[in-house]
Amino acid sequence: MSERKTIDLDQGWDFMQKGITKLKNILEGLPEPQFSSEDYMMLYTTIYNMCTQKPPNDYS
Repeated sequence: MSERKTIDLDQGWDFMQKGITKLKNILEGLPEPQFSSEDYMMLYTTIYNMCTQKPPNDYS
């Protein structure tokens, strides 16, 4: 089993903010492409990995 790359808070939060902004735009009816399954899984996996990293990098 390979080791996961550690995601630091700034890098992960930037990625999450982009996903949150995209979701808000979709919900507000602004012109925004829908989430692809790849976009959704990358966002989900990033958040999951950030919450399950070993301390001091556990951001849950």
